[in-house]
Amino acid sequence: MIRAAVVTVFLVIAVTIVTVAMLLGTDTPLGGFLANLGTEIFGIVITVAVVEYFFERRRLQDRAREIAWSILHGIEQGIWMWQGGPRRMGTDQLLGLAVSIDSSDELAPYTQSQLQSLGDRTSQILQRQRAAIRSVGGLEEALNDLTSLKSLGEDAGRADASRTEIRMIAEILESSTTGLARVLGQPDQRIPGALIRYRDPSLEAQERRHLETRPHLVAEARLAEGIQ
Repeated sequence: MIRAAVVTVFLVIAVTIVTVAMLLGTDTPLGGFLANLGTEIFGIVITVAVVEYFFERRRLQDRAREIAWSILHGIEQGIWMWQGGPRRMGTDQLLGLAVSIDSSDELAPYTQSQLQSLGDRTSQILQRQRAAIRSVGGLEEALNDLTSLKSLGEDAGRADASRTEIRMIAEILESSTTGLARVLGQPDQRIPGALIRYRDPSLEAQERRHLETRPHLVAEARLAEGIQ
């Protein structure tokens, strides 16, 4: 912002000098000198402005990629909590699990909360980092769908949850993962879910994974058992 203001000030100075030169007449010694000076300053200002533009664009793109990686890790955490699989997965494995989500899969309350939090965080980032996000093609589209997760229905975690809503969540995760993979230059072809180890979307498995991410809950439960 400060650099842009400095460039603007020098641009005004250059235009003022050239204007004065024109009024004095460029055929006069002073007028010719001011015309040359104004032209030189104008050339420098334009060069600096162009360089500044490319630096700022690069900064925004770097920030956009940081956002993309952060959201992709959030998707990874949500899918892992729900469907299982390796603790660290590539986009091809994430896509395989997302496509494998069945409309009859149950969604534990803490898993639902994880996905809602991801949707809410994505919505806030879209509002606050719009310039950075728009500097990388395809990123805004990849993030837009995720914002729907913040309004998951209260009944999405029940055993009789709407199959349509579960299917919608799966499609959102698949679409956004595909978009982010392309933005980040990661694989966008999925591995068949049947080939992915440790997949287990049961409520019991979701609980185990939830506790795995919160070791203090495990310690508290063991302490309570010991007391009893």
